[in-house]
Amino acid sequence: MMQEPLLLEDRSGAFINMNALESAHNPSLFFGVGLCSSTQPAIAIPFDILSFFFMAEKLRRILNLDTIFILLADTHALSNSFMTREMVTIQTKHMQTTFTAIIRNLHLTHFKILSSSQFHEEATFQKIVFSIPHMENEYVRQEIADMRWFFKCKNVRIKLGWAIDIRETSHGHDERFFDRHIASKTSIPLTFIHMKAGRTFDPKRPKASPYIAVKGESRLMLKDNENVIQKFQQAKETSSMDVINGVRSHAGLIIRLFEELFIRIPLPTLEEKIQFVINLTTKI
Repeated sequence: MMQEPLLLEDRSGAFINMNALESAHNPSLFFGVGLCSSTQPAIAIPFDILSFFFMAEKLRRILNLDTIFILLADTHALSNSFMTREMVTIQTKHMQTTFTAIIRNLHLTHFKILSSSQFHEEATFQKIVFSIPHMENEYVRQEIADMRWFFKCKNVRIKLGWAIDIRETSHGHDERFFDRHIASKTSIPLTFIHMKAGRTFDPKRPKASPYIAVKGESRLMLKDNENVIQKFQQAKETSSMDVINGVRSHAGLIIRLFEELFIRIPLPTLEEKIQFVINLTTKI
């Protein structure tokens, strides 16, 4: 299972704490989805988000996990001054609609969507927040509180995230940045598994968040009117073949995992297979 090519082969994601899993009754998995980057709001959901759904389902089957929790980080987004409540409400509703369609269309019966606003006012969560000292980065503090709450109240033992590359740095806001703080500030037995970053057609920024697409990004999107063949054709006019092939390679891994988990797609080209999966997962 750990040979899965969509996983980043770093030390933090290479081994699952089986003792922690075996000591927990019906252990679960968690992944969170942000509504913005550190500097701007998301404007769409990338195709790459499906890597999280598919990898989580594969882990669930292999490890006999109970529930896959998807956290929509709506209250976290409000810690950024450029995010308004109206923006957060609109984006949260769009994500809930999209993710609900994915879950329904792929019959992912063990998946559950939660918005952070659904439990952040609960006494169990507030008690955890008050136990964490003030931090300069409020977003990080909320991430730590979330993981403690999911561990205590939802029996989560695995956090699925993403990272830019194998080399770990002290800066940059992929999920390894947050996971490093979570691991240092808590003693709970969590396993952190990191997916590879999403891909764009931008030669200056070929790797990006798998679940946030920002203004000006050219990449495959998870929406019902996405034209995959046209998107690749347009990329040839603005990007290099190395970058385009990077998108193709990453999308191909996502399609391969879809076919491993669900059905073989009876279409000849990768572009057609991507279009098939987009059409299937976004069907309302």
